[in-house]
Amino acid sequence: STDATAASSSVGVGGSSGSGLATWLGAVATDMYQVLVLAFGENLPNPYEEDYGPAEGLFSVTIALAGLAGFALALALVEQVVLETNMANVKRGSRVYESGHYLVLGWAVSQRDLEVLIKLVGQLCGGAAAGGGATIVVLTQREKLEIEELFRRSMPPSARAGSRLVFRQGSPLLPSDLSNVAASQARATIIISDQSRSRDEADAQSLR
Repeated sequence: STDATAASSSVGVGGSSGSGLATWLGAVATDMYQVLVLAFGENLPNPYEEDYGPAEGLFSVTIALAGLAGFALALALVEQVVLETNMANVKRGSRVYESGHYLVLGWAVSQRDLEVLIKLVGQLCGGAAAGGGATIVVLTQREKLEIEELFRRSMPPSARAGSRLVFRQGSPLLPSDLSNVAASQARATIIISDQSRSRDEADAQSLR
C-alpha cells in the first residue's frame, strides 16, 4: 500500500512537471508571437481565439521568422554590393567632372615610368603657378591610393604651386576609362609612353 502510494505520488509529480514545462513553452511562444505581431503588423491568427492551437502558433512563428531571415539576407546582400562599389571607387576613383584641366595618360608600370610621370607633373605645376595653379588629372594603371601616396611623398601639396592633382586608375586605351577622366573636356592631353618597351613599341601603343 505504501509502495502504491509512492508510485502514485511520483506519477503525479512527473505529470505536474511536464504540464508546467508545456505551459511555460506555450507562454514563451505566445510572447514571441505578440512581439512579431507588434513588430511586423502581420494579420496573424489571434492566440486568444477558441480555434487557436499550438500548431497554428508554431506555423505563424515559423513563417514570421523565415520572413525575418529572408529580409536579413537581402539586407546583407545589398550591403555587400554597396561595400564592393565603394571599394571600387576607392581603388579606381569616381568619375571626374572637370573641364579645362590637364590630362596626363600613362601606364606607370616601371620605376622609370614613375620618374617621368613625377617630373612631368612637376613641370605642369610650375607652368601653371603664375595663374594660381591648375587641375591636373592623372590616369595610370596603378591603384589610386598607391599613386596618391607616391605623390604625397615625392611632391607634397606645398610643392604643387597651387595646382590640384586628381588621380584615377584605368587604361589609356579604354574609351570608358578616358570618359571617366573627362578626356573630351581637357585643355591638353599628355601621353607618357611605356618606358619599359622599345621606342617603336611604345609609340605604337600610344598611337592606339
